[in-house]
Amino acid sequence: MSENTTITVTNSQQGDYPVIIGSRAIDQLQSLLPGDAKKVLIAHAPPLAAIAESLKELLAPERQVYLAELPDAEGAKRSEVVSFCWGVLGQTDFNRTDAIVSLGGGATTDVAGFVCSNVAPGSSPDSYPHHRLSDGGCLHWRKDRD
Repeated sequence: MSENTTITVTNSQQGDYPVIIGSRAIDQLQSLLPGDAKKVLIAHAPPLAAIAESLKELLAPERQVYLAELPDAEGAKRSEVVSFCWGVLGQTDFNRTDAIVSLGGGATTDVAGFVCSNVAPGSSPDSYPHHRLSDGGCLHWRKDRD
């Protein structure tokens, strides 16, 4: 697939959001992040470290970007991993306007979604839109509910 396809998902509670499918969907991340996000945490699976580093370089001119490599597959779903992510957010003074991007499969995006839901208390991981990549990974960022 050389062209990206955008499908709009309708969400009456959180607002509509795009799901972008295609081999170059990742190139649209910069334009999809909230404009007031000054910091970005990229939580990624180990096999995607090079792509995460490329994303960091892409986003770094306009934002402070931090990488968090999570264990592969179900190994990511441990309290120590979530605690590590929260530690990174605390040490870098993340707030509700900043963004978390997950790059990986289901376990990686599950953990990032859980971390997101705790950065914005009262929300759930399901309240954050994600953008599916052609390789089966997701870009998943937090979105303010205000």
